[in-house]
Amino acid sequence: MNGKRGGIGRALARLVIGILFVVATGLAGCKASLEPARELPAAAPTLVRQIVFPSGLRVVAERDATSPVVGIFLVVGAGSSKDPVGKEGLAHLVEHLAFRSRPFGRSSLRRLLERAYAADWNAQTTMDATLYSELGPASALEELLRLEGARMLAPVANVTPDAFALELHAVRGELAARNETGFSGDVLASLQRAVFPAGHPYARPSLGTEASLGSIQESDIASFIRAHYQPGNMTLAILGDIDLATIDRTLEGALPAELLHAPSSVHRMPIPAQASEPPAPPAPRLSHAIAPAAHPELWVAWSLPRAVDANVHLARMVADGAGMHFYANEDDIASMSSRLVPGAEASMLVLRVELRRGENLDKTLDRVLEMAKDGGGEDDDVFRRRKELALGQLFEGEDLVRRGKERALTTHFTQSPTTYGNGIDTLVRLEQGAFLGYVRKYLAPERARAVYVPAAPDGGIAAARPIGKYAVGDEDFGPLPIDEARLRELAPGLGASAYRRMSLPNGLDVIIGRHGGLPRVAVHFLLRGGYATAAQPATAYSALVLAFFAHPPSDESEVRPRGQVALDKTYFAFEGPAGRVGPMLAGMGHQVRDAKIDPRVRMALDGRRERESSELIEHRRFMRSLLAATNAHGLWPTDDELATSTHKAAQDWLDAVQVPNNGTLIVIGDMDPTEVERLVRTEFGGWASGSKTASVVPPGSRRGGLQVVASEETSARQSQVRLGCILPLATKASDLPRRDVVARLVEARLAEVVAAKSNALTDVVATAHVLRGGTSYLDVSTAVERDKLATTLAAMKEALRNLAEGPLDVNALAWAKLRAARARTLAYGTNGQVASAVMEVANLGFPLESLDLAARYIAETTAKDVQDDVRACMTEGF
Repeated sequence: MNGKRGGIGRALARLVIGILFVVATGLAGCKASLEPARELPAAAPTLVRQIVFPSGLRVVAERDATSPVVGIFLVVGAGSSKDPVGKEGLAHLVEHLAFRSRPFGRSSLRRLLERAYAADWNAQTTMDATLYSELGPASALEELLRLEGARMLAPVANVTPDAFALELHAVRGELAARNETGFSGDVLASLQRAVFPAGHPYARPSLGTEASLGSIQESDIASFIRAHYQPGNMTLAILGDIDLATIDRTLEGALPAELLHAPSSVHRMPIPAQASEPPAPPAPRLSHAIAPAAHPELWVAWSLPRAVDANVHLARMVADGAGMHFYANEDDIASMSSRLVPGAEASMLVLRVELRRGENLDKTLDRVLEMAKDGGGEDDDVFRRRKELALGQLFEGEDLVRRGKERALTTHFTQSPTTYGNGIDTLVRLEQGAFLGYVRKYLAPERARAVYVPAAPDGGIAAARPIGKYAVGDEDFGPLPIDEARLRELAPGLGASAYRRMSLPNGLDVIIGRHGGLPRVAVHFLLRGGYATAAQPATAYSALVLAFFAHPPSDESEVRPRGQVALDKTYFAFEGPAGRVGPMLAGMGHQVRDAKIDPRVRMALDGRRERESSELIEHRRFMRSLLAATNAHGLWPTDDELATSTHKAAQDWLDAVQVPNNGTLIVIGDMDPTEVERLVRTEFGGWASGSKTASVVPPGSRRGGLQVVASEETSARQSQVRLGCILPLATKASDLPRRDVVARLVEARLAEVVAAKSNALTDVVATAHVLRGGTSYLDVSTAVERDKLATTLAAMKEALRNLAEGPLDVNALAWAKLRAARARTLAYGTNGQVASAVMEVANLGFPLESLDLAARYIAETTAKDVQDDVRACMTEGF
């Protein structure tokens, strides 16, 4: 490694968020471990305490006071590889049933979590573990631990027959649809059989089969829980605004004594220090599978060494690079993506290759193997990608949920809380030779196995089964006391009232906010207006996209760039170490001040259009249907318009609108606001103001009523449905949280309707959007069985009419308010998220102080407010 690379490597090492300072204190009746000390950075070491109780339960607690939030992450060392033969899918079914458990009587665990003010909860079953997670306000820690303890002690308690039938139906449905594993139909099971030899625990289907799921009895569930849901086979990670000195007493008070002190019949052993070699794959090289697929697909997989310890980043780097030499002009290959399926005994790298025709599969497979064979490891690719992955891990470490899951899993398998941070150190030290040796050994063409999925409109999947009575009615939606004080626990605000805001002489709006925590900074530049304000939207869209590609950050910048070209705004964003805020501001100044379009990057726009997903195309169709007749925000540029837009027209438009008096510069993070203000004035003060200011798209002259767009791309037997309607103009800051309450109420009401009509558990997602100028609309999406589409849509419309005109249940409104506040617990965890929230209110022209008042606005939302909005949604004309 040369001197330049070593310098960057050392810089990354100093930034590693997993560097631990493990606090060791005595605890009667259990042991607290002291990990070997590592050299600490001067600022913001990560404080972690590990406790191992006599029962074998391992607890790792990490303090992160960035925001008043806590996360609880439970790993049970039993995944699909522990399913008994013939009962495949059992671990996954237990995970589902755990949320239906009724440990204290009538209320299910998920309802109890919601009542405890949990902001988010989830679970996943891997090949080796089941991971449960909850996130909530720090004030709810003891109650969340009490509920987690109840699940640990009795994960499936008092589950009703209807609830069991519903969850069994749900896991069966995942065999057909694109499920939580990311695979569709029989693809994952076919890849497991192709890559791992018969008899290997990973060769059996993770989600099970129709036959195996149908054979599971209550006694099988009880036996599985007795065998694996034991304290000695569990690791509990607690992250957030906690007191490490007293966390032992908190655990003693919240968790049942049996979990802490009773002897366990199962004790997890750490994985061996030396990883074993992955097994050789069986024959044949190419097999077939059935899955819902609109176009033919070729799935290619290799077995890799385990990826649950510090080497997980090496496996991810290989996965990221396996498809990077794909070119869009390949004959039968339309697109290629990769993913890693980690395991404790071995892992699996998977490439998904979407085909145009599915002809000459052997030739196509050979071409894929040729593109993947070096893992993208030529020349400086290894150094660049190692740096990008390490930086990505550092920034993603700001996300408490992502970090908590990674720390819990790595600690469980290695029994060391330092493994999480050591992984990034291992990556930083990785040499090109070692990487290429790994790739050439494990991605050798002879080790690859492929599964072909032909295009199948019906996917070969049987129709959904009716399950009888829908099991939502027995959930406890009893009275829920809600007031501003309680909502503020979930939506505490940002402290944005204290942010520094100024206008430079050239008109540039500047917002600087200190957000403590990890030494990171986010720099956003908002260009108000977006391409919907232009006389020729295609010209504006071309200009903004090309400007985004025109000045990429230097490879040595140690920052992560991102941005978006949108209807009512465009933004550029850099995220990086706090010590690099000066260079980040300089880079942003160059990005926005000197935006000269290079004609050679025109292909970036063409390539962007070629890669557009069917989801984006459907979204454009939906927006045209909803807004085009009433509002310029619906005038998406067509392909023909984009193709004929000229370089000169794009540059002229950009010169006129990308000026300081159209922009807002936002700097959020752990930095000195006074010093940042000085840097901003130096870097941006000399930027000449422009004569043009961003125009505001006026509201439409009439309302289009409820609009529906149904797509046939979701799966073989389902249509993706989008319902939308124009809401009243948003004229004040309180309209934003109010619209969120409306969306949550609509979401809950329609979820009941869709489930009852489809006899299936299907997500309904409702989002309220507000655009610059006040245009506001409701967007609802769900999946509906195709043969029930007409009746389900009719029932959904009738439910909305009843919501608008009938009496509104006070308790339903309270639950909607709770869920609207819950979303804000998750929204401000990182500097980038905070900067995005600030950017939204700045673009809409609302005061920063409104970000601190969300709980008040939600609490003040009345039944009349909700019904006025829904009534407007359903009405033709203003």
